Amino acid sequence: AAAAAAPAPAPSDADAEACSILNTVTAELQAGRIPNSDAVVTFTALIDALPAGKLRCSALLNRAHCLVGLGQFEPALADIEAIIGERAPGVDARKWHKVWMSRGGIHRKLAQAAEVAGS
Repeated sequence: AAAAAAPAPAPSDADAEACSILNTVTAELQAGRIPNSDAVVTFTALIDALPAGKLRCSALLNRAHCLVGLGQFEPALADIEAIIGERAPGVDARKWHKVWMSRGGIHRKLAQAAEVAGS
């Protein structure tokens, strides 16, 4: 008989709390109840506290979107590049289409800003 696959480990209380914060801030942001600048502060705290992995990458992606909203394209791109470079269990940026779409959008905005600056 084939051995049963080991169940995935239960998320720690800290991971569950971080996930809850991430989801709450994202929902508040999408509903327009908090500004991008406040969300950046919360996402940054999560990024600094979380180990490498999918949850930290989700916080990086959300912070990148907020930074774009604030016109901070270079730091936003740095967050996206950090996700792409992440080597952690559960993270495969090659298959995470939102990361690549975000990267392309930020490059477009950088090109537009450079075009305006050159005019």
